[in-house]
Amino acid sequence: MTNSRIKQAIDEAIGKDPLLNDTFVEKVLTKKKTRKSLQWIQPAIILCTMLVLGFTLYFLPAENIQTAEEVEPSLPTEEQRIVVENYFDAIYRKDVKAIQKVANVDVEMVLKEYSIFDLEQPFEIVKTIDEEQRIVLYIKLTANERDFLNEIQYVKATGKIELNEQQLFYAYDDIELPRSIDLEFRTVDNAPKMLNFELKSKQQAYEKGIFADGTILHQLKDEEGTLRVMETMEGEFLDIGIFSDGPSATYTMSSGSGGYLIIDEKGMNITLLFKQTTGNYQIVYGDLQDRKDARKEGPYQIDFHDEPVYFWGGQDAKIVTVRDGELVSANIFEHAKLNGPIPFYSVDMRGPNVLLKYDDNYFQKSNYYLLEGFNQLSTSELHFDAKKNNLQNRVFINRANYYNQYEFYGNDLKIKLAPKDVGANGKSEQIYTNIKIRVDGENYFVTGDSGFAVQFTRKDDRTIVDEQGNEYYTDGKLN
Repeated sequence: MTNSRIKQAIDEAIGKDPLLNDTFVEKVLTKKKTRKSLQWIQPAIILCTMLVLGFTLYFLPAENIQTAEEVEPSLPTEEQRIVVENYFDAIYRKDVKAIQKVANVDVEMVLKEYSIFDLEQPFEIVKTIDEEQRIVLYIKLTANERDFLNEIQYVKATGKIELNEQQLFYAYDDIELPRSIDLEFRTVDNAPKMLNFELKSKQQAYEKGIFADGTILHQLKDEEGTLRVMETMEGEFLDIGIFSDGPSATYTMSSGSGGYLIIDEKGMNITLLFKQTTGNYQIVYGDLQDRKDARKEGPYQIDFHDEPVYFWGGQDAKIVTVRDGELVSANIFEHAKLNGPIPFYSVDMRGPNVLLKYDDNYFQKSNYYLLEGFNQLSTSELHFDAKKNNLQNRVFINRANYYNQYEFYGNDLKIKLAPKDVGANGKSEQIYTNIKIRVDGENYFVTGDSGFAVQFTRKDDRTIVDEQGNEYYTDGKLN
């Protein structure tokens, strides 16, 4: 990454770790300006909850490719937005009472740490993460012409801003995804045994799932939800955990290689139970992205490893397999050397490829990775062939401006333009008829009546690019 002289000087002074307290304030030079009226927050927010049950991992050559992934914006409520705005306005005015009204914080620490930022300019909420008890917000702030992200949290119970014990700031640079990611596989924990457990003492109304070898999964009604208990062939009871509030959406499937795969569609949870030759059982949990994939097991033999390989995505992404008779897993993000807050990254599965995404609204980037050997994911070059039906009865939306769209319907094409892109004729929509599509490799050549012609290139499984390099995405995957 190319650094400016200012960025290099700051990096040498404070390093690349999150900036904290006194060190942060002392090492970054302050630049003050005359106060202007604080404008309304301009949110550009994304919510990424990419959780997935993946399938194959194959061995292929490694080159680099990057694609942008569309994200679904999610705005804070009016009440939350006002609290955040009042918080930063009070900090600028150094109004202690106003800060305490909207935040439970160490006021002295807050005033000191924010003193280096240029709060005269309107700030932006870059990303929100909506959790059960709080909303985590990442605020874009500027100090000495360099951008930072400030992590704060809005606590739902109090309706106030709170901070972690140490205030977190992240350098906000142009993100570069790693070309390779090292994996460290560790032995998975043993499944907990339920000692002195009597099945008959529980409510008799329960459902069973019976595996091919006769092992039984009991699904018992519990005040916290559905208690899942595995009854082994040896007569032991294993605690599989409490996931959803009912057993109706839970499926059991044999995973082979001495393993059992339990999929809970309702709770969007996956449990893999592995039986060692010693008779011990190991257990690992994952997350499910799509219910439509719930009944698919998805492990495949790959040429450098004899056992099936499982993949779980999202922000707690891991790869799971068997090595030397033990169930092992590797956390994909553990040694990824990512240069941004971990909540901004997620992992998905696209065919045989792991797709690592940095998906905030400013830098929508992604890399495809393949498992090479046993200890590394590396970027790979993928090619997507254009097909005529890719452009039939579909709407493609410009990533940079939602109002710019191509709508293919039957033999017609409607082009929509944003107000700033409307030409001298003043038309924001134009319909072209008798549309014909010719494909060649990754390219689409579209022609129509009145001499209309446009060319697109297929970038990935739901993105096309026009001749000017503008990206357009569609909701459904292209065949």
